[in-house]
Amino acid sequence: MEIQYTARPDESIKKLAEAQHEQYEQEHSVFFGFTPFQLVAREEGEIAGVLSGWAVYREIMVDDLVVFAKYRGQGAGRKLLAEAEKLFPEREIDYAHLVTNGFQAPGFYEKCGYTLEFVRRSPKDPKYDKYYYSKALNRS
Repeated sequence: MEIQYTARPDESIKKLAEAQHEQYEQEHSVFFGFTPFQLVAREEGEIAGVLSGWAVYREIMVDDLVVFAKYRGQGAGRKLLAEAEKLFPEREIDYAHLVTNGFQAPGFYEKCGYTLEFVRRSPKDPKYDKYYYSKALNRS
């Protein structure tokens, strides 16, 4: 068997893999529904922050959250997270998840209602410790 590395994923192979996921999930009566999304916060037309992630099964994964320096401390990050948590109401999303590093803002996520599940410590530098968070989303 040969393993091939590529720095730029081939879209046709990606679609083939997604189709296999969907087929496997259908065989097990599970909805896969991988759906990428992006939210953009703007202040007077200027981009203040961006949140990207995806929904899969009944969960949301926050992949990246950035608030531009000029807008930090003004609630943009909190608003982006809150908006992401409201996406996909038809899926009855159970949890939102995210991972952040020690040098980023672990305490911020706790203020937004996220629960620290565990920390994977870096053996060399605590700035690179990985903080794994989740938040139960109660939908009625």
